[in-house]
Amino acid sequence: MVPTTPMLNVPMFVSFEADAAVLLRDTGPHQETIDNDIHDLVNPPHQRLDPDHDGVLVFRLTPTIPTGTVHLTMQLNGSQFFDSSFGPSDSMTRTWHEIIHAHDLNPRTNKLFIKADFSGIAPADTGKARVELSDFVLSYHANVQVPT
Repeated sequence: MVPTTPMLNVPMFVSFEADAAVLLRDTGPHQETIDNDIHDLVNPPHQRLDPDHDGVLVFRLTPTIPTGTVHLTMQLNGSQFFDSSFGPSDSMTRTWHEIIHAHDLNPRTNKLFIKADFSGIAPADTGKARVELSDFVLSYHANVQVPT
């Protein structure tokens, strides 16, 4: 029989930043919906996700909309958590945070999907409308096992 070392679960708050930056552009009247490729937010190794506590996704958002609107939606692991529209008066950089329900977090890799629907963009502004997202940070509760 192999002796075992007793392990203690220590709760902690884990944060990590994704290197991904996303730029979504209006490319003309025939392609107004942009489905961005899915970005992986990979959890640090040796962290055990606490399924009883929600997480927080923080990101930087800069809409540049000279005319018309953009409707932006985001999903994490197939669950929509962001749904908002922006117009010309919203063209400023802001930091945004969203609560991610514990049951929507994956203990290994979290899949982020971003979609932008541009509408009403004036022909003279084609190609100028865009949304930039960056500085993604996912924070969540984790249990780390340490020897007692």
